[in-house]
Amino acid sequence: MKKKITQVIMAFVLVAGTAFVAPQAHAQTPTPTVHVGFFQGLMQFIEQKFGLDKTQVQSAVKEYKQDRKASITPRPTMSPQDRQANQQKRLDGLVTAGKITADQEKAILAELDTVWSKYNPESLKGLTPEQRKAQMDAMRNEIVSWAKGQGIDSSYVLSGFGMMRGPGGQKGWGQGRFGGKH
Repeated sequence: MKKKITQVIMAFVLVAGTAFVAPQAHAQTPTPTVHVGFFQGLMQFIEQKFGLDKTQVQSAVKEYKQDRKASITPRPTMSPQDRQANQQKRLDGLVTAGKITADQEKAILAELDTVWSKYNPESLKGLTPEQRKAQMDAMRNEIVSWAKGQGIDSSYVLSGFGMMRGPGGQKGWGQGRFGGKH
């Protein structure tokens, strides 16, 4: 029984990996008349391929999800003091490199504290992806406008939020602390 479950999980991983590696093959298949979700279709495929009972496959998938969930360590959160210490260190390096002045460093730290208070990551958790993106766009625009008014390269402030690279490596927006790729 354990061997069959292991085979099912391996087949599941193999098929799921193939779906991500070869999306062009998926695009060439005709659209089914009845829409079946990817994982539901995958489970049906595994049932048929290995001659398993539907409940066995569902049970194996459920067990896999529980094991995986139990093995994931939550991402640690930084205290405001740790975050400020990290920013101070990063900005000290920019001052040493001559990219910003000590006065600009103080202004950036003050602005980062203000923006972190206004756009608290906890307050974004209950938002839809569209609402979260709108909030992040507003925050980014606010930071860019503030930095421009101070004569500071906005990337020095945006990098304090993990907002330096986005889809396609575009500078100035991307995967931040507030919710992934936009």
